[in-house]
Amino acid sequence: MAFYFGNKLKLNIEDKGYVIDISSNKVIKAVQDITNRSIMMTKKKETTEDDINQFIENNKQFITQVLGEESLNDLFNDKTITYEDIGELTCYILDEIGKFKNSRVSKYSKAPNALN
Repeated sequence: MAFYFGNKLKLNIEDKGYVIDISSNKVIKAVQDITNRSIMMTKKKETTEDDINQFIENNKQFITQVLGEESLNDLFNDKTITYEDIGELTCYILDEIGKFKNSRVSKYSKAPNALN
């Protein structure tokens, strides 16, 4: 039986395939950064246009770090990147990373039982 490392999350977004190495330091840091920045944004009593523009830029940076340099061009092409679209995409990616990690942890927790 062959062994393959299982730390690669495969996503299909807008009919384009992406692979995320969830164990890479770059991805781990990107997830931490976007999470922290999002928490800071939600704590604001009022959001300004500058806040919204910064939110878009933060999410663009996250997507580029996680999916690759050309991902924004591939996904948005000539479309304007809106607050709603970029936020929805970021939430989807974070949700899928979370589900993938939970699945892996669940699998690991069952491994000792296989020896009995």
